[in-house]
Amino acid sequence: MRILRRVLAAAATTLAALVMVIGPASADSPVTITDTVTDPSGFLSSSQIDAIKQSASTAAEKGVDFYFVAVPDLSGQDGTTWCQAAGLGSGLSNTSIVYVIAYEERQQTWCGNQGEKVVSDSQLTKAKTAAGTVLGKSNPLDGATTADAVTTFVSTMTGSSGSGKSLGSAIVPLVLVIIVVLIAGQVVVSMRRRKKLRSTVSASSTGLSPAQRIDLANRRLLEADERVRSASDELDYARAQFGTLRTDDYAMALDAARSGVAHAFELQQTMNGTDPEAARTVAADQILSTLDSVMNPLATQQATFHDLRDSEAGADEQLAALRERISEVTNSIPAAETELHTLTVSNPAATISSLQDNPDQARALLDSATQAANQAEQALPTDRSRAVEAIDTGQRALAMARLQLEAIMTAQKDLADASSKLTEATASITSDLNDVTRLGADPTAFASLIQDAHAAITAARTARDGQGDPLEALEALHSAETALDLALAGLRSADEQRTRASAGARNKLSVAQTWVRDAQTWVQSRRGLISLDARSRVSQAETALAEATRTVDSDPQASMQSSDTASSLARSVMQSGQQDPPLGQQTRIGSSVGDALLWSVLLGSLGGHHGSSWGDGGPSRGGFGGGGFGGGGGGGFGGGGFGGGGTSSF
Repeated sequence: MRILRRVLAAAATTLAALVMVIGPASADSPVTITDTVTDPSGFLSSSQIDAIKQSASTAAEKGVDFYFVAVPDLSGQDGTTWCQAAGLGSGLSNTSIVYVIAYEERQQTWCGNQGEKVVSDSQLTKAKTAAGTVLGKSNPLDGATTADAVTTFVSTMTGSSGSGKSLGSAIVPLVLVIIVVLIAGQVVVSMRRRKKLRSTVSASSTGLSPAQRIDLANRRLLEADERVRSASDELDYARAQFGTLRTDDYAMALDAARSGVAHAFELQQTMNGTDPEAARTVAADQILSTLDSVMNPLATQQATFHDLRDSEAGADEQLAALRERISEVTNSIPAAETELHTLTVSNPAATISSLQDNPDQARALLDSATQAANQAEQALPTDRSRAVEAIDTGQRALAMARLQLEAIMTAQKDLADASSKLTEATASITSDLNDVTRLGADPTAFASLIQDAHAAITAARTARDGQGDPLEALEALHSAETALDLALAGLRSADEQRTRASAGARNKLSVAQTWVRDAQTWVQSRRGLISLDARSRVSQAETALAEATRTVDSDPQASMQSSDTASSLARSVMQSGQQDPPLGQQTRIGSSVGDALLWSVLLGSLGGHHGSSWGDGGPSRGGFGGGGFGGGGGGGFGGGGFGGGGTSSF
């Protein structure tokens, strides 16, 4: 049985608003579809429109409700999302099929076909491939080729013998072409994987300009990062429900996806850097290939988990458990607010600034979780699948709300630990200052180092008195001590140098671990408000921390440098606040904290569906290797919205 699409099941009005505001507004924002052919810019001639309408009429005789839209571009949006918004806003049935060609942007997409009552999603994928072959013959695209591509799409979709010059002769040669294209695509994907993604051409970026390929890679990377973070929450639920053994494959796929996304973030530094355009484009294609290789298997495991859970756990029991957990977290908000007030009184504002809005954001997420639970309860008597989808959404929102409050409740312990470490670090650097005299060091040469050490000690005392950030003071102490140790190295024995270097490396590693953990929590609990740049810095910090941990014993100096890098990157994420919208400056979902946070729940709930880049069951269902933004078909939005789809370039 085909795996049902996973969609956000919050209130229909909220979902419609979210979908319609994706991307910047422009004249090419999702149009209202009022006729079989919608061409607001007059790209097609009357005879070309008539040919498409005739083809659509033939499809209608076979029970297919088909619509075509021609626009210059998709306003920077994901094609499937654009298509779904157009269908939803036009009030079309979610069993209808909408086919869109963005002729200047050279993108094609389809959506709808919920339930696959007449044609299958597989047929639609073949139709898109066949139409893409026609579209690829004209650059820039003209109206005649566009009309040919549309009639080819309809003919292939319905299995007709032909409806015009677009098919050339019979359907059999076209099918052979499609088979060859699909086989070739799979061979290319296989070769890429065997060569460990050294290829520089991604199927999804073919035909795009270098700038468009770079933009696509950034967008896919944000989606992948969000998908991995949501899958991490989901794996926790899976382990609690089914145990570790039955979720091993899921865990392995998630680990591989994490590694792939981390590698993609490394490539992103080249892609978004100042290297020649050719090198940046190569990096973009490598990012796309890397993500495709790890995200499709993760999508498969997510789908398997959903099926397993659906078969073994009653939706009514899941709903009851969700409501109970929502109540528990809601009841913990007053305690968190009391703790936050205590922290505010006893610590400088800058020390806890990152926590100040946590209670409000937790409430926004709990509202979303409650809304999803209500939606599940309404759907449960008549549509169990939709109810389960709503429960998924509620669980993700709940997990994020819990993180918001846990960050408050653990802050005091973190601050107390840092304060205790300040005492130890102050004693250690004081010993170094004594060594300057004991070892007969030149006072003039050491003057600036001694001055920095005393300044760090003063800052540490201030922080212990509640007038400064303990973690920053601790970091300053370690840095001053490291500088002194390096200067005194020539006056100490080899054993003493090794002991000092090892201690310094471990001290810096401890600070870096705290910074990175805080940055991870910050991003994980505010995902809809965190930009791709901030996510990239977190990933770089994690990589640097891993290197610092690996070399802490074998190469203390290298470990300290990596720890400094990790701390600096993580600190910059914490200090960046929430000014950056998702997808850089290109996309903002909603106008409130609740809407922005709900965006990450929406994206995380997609499970490879409804505009996600990765399909249900791996490359054969979509994704980069399959030549588009993902497989098609599936359920509608909220209270009966528009169905799924797939996108590709030509």
